[in-house]
Amino acid sequence: MKRLQFYATRDDLIGALSEITDLRLTEMGNFVSNEIRQYDSVAAIPDLGQATYGSAIANPSFLVMLRDMKVDVRLLAGNTEMRYLVDQLENPDSVVFQPGGRFGSDALVAGRVATGTDSEVSARMMKQFSKLLTRKFVKIRAFLVGPEAQQLFHQGVRLTDSVDSPREYDLALH
Repeated sequence: MKRLQFYATRDDLIGALSEITDLRLTEMGNFVSNEIRQYDSVAAIPDLGQATYGSAIANPSFLVMLRDMKVDVRLLAGNTEMRYLVDQLENPDSVVFQPGGRFGSDALVAGRVATGTDSEVSARMMKQFSKLLTRKFVKIRAFLVGPEAQQLFHQGVRLTDSVDSPREYDLALH
């Protein structure tokens, strides 16, 4: 699995990723409806930069694919209804974008871009995300940190994978 981990605000993400114009983002998950939500830009994602949950892994993720590619939705028969799954399993030419963001006033939850496939298309997308993020963000330990996130960090806001984890697991300069 290839991945980039970062801390970023809405403005950080829009500032770094606004050049991406040939991709489409599809909300990932397990749904009761086959009406999937898609966005033509990072900026179009509702509540971008706001973490829904205090844990990075629990926050919304988006399947990123080339704009002209069709998203394959998996069907799963539940006990009482059909479920519609949007994930990377049937869409290997993709990456997963999980923006993370502010959670309350004192935490910024980590985000990531990752892929679990060896697809040439996903490798090119990972390279594109990496180039854009590393151009605008600074590296602190294993994380890329956006300019606004860096200001928040210096103001004492926690940069964390989970607000329920002890502070010693948060991002630190040393």
